[in-house]
Amino acid sequence: MSRLLEVHNKPLLDAHWCRAMATLLASGLNAEQTFTALKRQAGRNHRLAHACSEALIDIGQGASFVSALARHKFFNRYHLEQIKIGELSGSLPITLINIANRLNRQHERNQKLKTQLKLSQAVIVIGLIAGAALTAAKGGSYFHEIVGLIIVVIVTKSLYKMLEID
Repeated sequence: MSRLLEVHNKPLLDAHWCRAMATLLASGLNAEQTFTALKRQAGRNHRLAHACSEALIDIGQGASFVSALARHKFFNRYHLEQIKIGELSGSLPITLINIANRLNRQHERNQKLKTQLKLSQAVIVIGLIAGAALTAAKGGSYFHEIVGLIIVVIVTKSLYKMLEID
């Protein structure tokens, strides 16, 4: 479980950038022109701009489009395998659009889960506070309620981190 909670390097491209790359490639730009255009569009996304610069160097040295994407972590391994197939079959833009659609669905699903987790956490916290108030009214110790509250917060934060993993 601790491995799941480690800081995770997310792929650079989200659905927006994936669609932008698909559009650039569908319009007839080659790999070098595509990375140049993405670099210009990256704006404040310094990680993406730097990765595009590095990918441009790789392309200039003869690397393939997919190997440049893989080397600079534009996508995860699963998506890279799809992109390799899309490149070989000549349907790379369509493959990128399908990946973007999948990334959108994944993001929406994660947002729904996070919302549900927040609601569940709120209900549990309210219950723990009510229990602490009843315990205090009886003159007892509310140590168990405080420990329960801490556990709820820790578990919820852990679940949030797991949802961020691809």
